[in-house]
Amino acid sequence: IFVETGVVVMPFLPGDSLVPQEWVEEEFQKTNVMLNGAWNLNDDVMVYATYSQGFKSGGFDQRYQAGAPAVTSFDPEEVEAIEFGLKSSWLDNSLRVNAAAFYSDYQDMQLVALFGFAPVTKNAGEATIQGFEIEATYIPESSWLIQLGVGYLDAEYEELSDDILNTTPITKDSAFAQVPEWSTNLGISYTTTWGEWTVEPRLDWIYSDETYQDATNDPLLLSDSYDLLNASITMTSASDAWELVAAGRNLTDELYLITGRSSFNSAPGYAEGIYSRGKEWSLSVKYNF
Repeated sequence: IFVETGVVVMPFLPGDSLVPQEWVEEEFQKTNVMLNGAWNLNDDVMVYATYSQGFKSGGFDQRYQAGAPAVTSFDPEEVEAIEFGLKSSWLDNSLRVNAAAFYSDYQDMQLVALFGFAPVTKNAGEATIQGFEIEATYIPESSWLIQLGVGYLDAEYEELSDDILNTTPITKDSAFAQVPEWSTNLGISYTTTWGEWTVEPRLDWIYSDETYQDATNDPLLLSDSYDLLNASITMTSASDAWELVAAGRNLTDELYLITGRSSFNSAPGYAEGIYSRGKEWSLSVKYNF
């Protein structure tokens, strides 16, 4: 539908076909391999290395905003990944530390961009994602539990297809959608007893770096870095029959984008996003028969 000199014009009528009515099919086949080697340095430390291949099937676009001479499709996405890691226990098994560093090389990476109102999947080209993750669990004494996680991601386009470069604002310098550079989490819990009940209060802090919510990096869909604070108290009866959980999420009432999409740089000129919920409280009661 569009407006011209004050008159609403409908170029298509209900039931009109935007693509030829015919049977269309594609066939994709791929054999992937994975190789893994591990070495126990001692009873408490193990290192490993992994090489793997991945495959995401191609397919067809499902939405059209204008007539097309044929049903549009996209090719499979392929990836090769290398990972080196460590799994270890320290301080008489009171401290566990796991770490991994990885590198992923994508070919024909599938990328969704809006062309007008229609989301279209394109094979963008080559890209790499590399980074590391560290997670640690520490039990200083039987009642306390401390958990920490840190992640880092470096995602870059290495080569982009002419189709992407000529029809979208995406460039090799564009950031990946919904990929934070840094992310961190920290959780602390304490277990005690109250009469015949086991009581476990817990506090969790979560941090995420800023992210774009779409591949075109629309600044209207840039989610700033944010911190979340969650808390809970879990009570379990001696027989494990009853479990009561009182919890609070997003206690600092943080507002951040969860997801979104934009065609602000194309003809429709709009952007939409879904934001986080505010502060939440919950109470759950469970009985095991």
